[in-house]
Amino acid sequence: MNIITVINQKGGVGKTTLVFNLAMSAVEQGKSVLVIDLDTQGNASQILTGDIGINRIFVNGSDDLFLPEFAGINPTRTEHGVDLIHGHKGIDRIDNVKEVEELAYSGALRARIRQLPYDVVIVDTPPAIGVRHMAPLYWSDRVLIPLEPELSSVAGLQDVLAALELARPLNPGLRWMAVLNRVKKAAKSHREVSDAVRAMYGDSVVSELTDRTAVADSRQQEKPQPVWKYRGSDRKLRTLWQDFCVQIVC
Repeated sequence: MNIITVINQKGGVGKTTLVFNLAMSAVEQGKSVLVIDLDTQGNASQILTGDIGINRIFVNGSDDLFLPEFAGINPTRTEHGVDLIHGHKGIDRIDNVKEVEELAYSGALRARIRQLPYDVVIVDTPPAIGVRHMAPLYWSDRVLIPLEPELSSVAGLQDVLAALELARPLNPGLRWMAVLNRVKKAAKSHREVSDAVRAMYGDSVVSELTDRTAVADSRQQEKPQPVWKYRGSDRKLRTLWQDFCVQIVC
């Protein structure tokens, strides 16, 4: 099993788009895929199901994974070939609950997640720090940190790296990667911040994804598509996204 958590403490950095495209890449590689949506907004769940009201369905959600009385999962099978444990507006009920926190940061919950019958599990996290933000760091093999080339987003990266160190005693093999996302190459400030991030973190910055309308449009279709299958994407953009996603989920 390969568990990938997509995380940043700053919202609006493109986590959900990355989650969707990573999941589609894994399906294309013949892998069984589960997406765990831990965000109350449930954006990844809406994209995968086409149901904008799924974040108001309070049963069989991702909060069930954290309950001491866990009795197994009942995922939604989506038309994309991806199984989903959806996010909803009520999952914050597990925040600041002592029993949940004790389980969340334990080897027991890590074992529970890692016994799920999937080749690839992709976790979408909320931007706010808390149990749903921290706990996946104890389960994961890889953490992908998207950031826009802005100082506030870089600060979010540094906060995530500090959180990773807290998880390492239980999960010493955890690896992290950063991706610069929504980069405007014509913007001097974006170029400067991108160069600074690469200078600080070197090979841990695995790709640079440009700010292109086709990326947003690809997931706004009646049936959302990965960037490399969307007709509005040019060849260079398709290759960039496809190669990047294969690199992360392989």
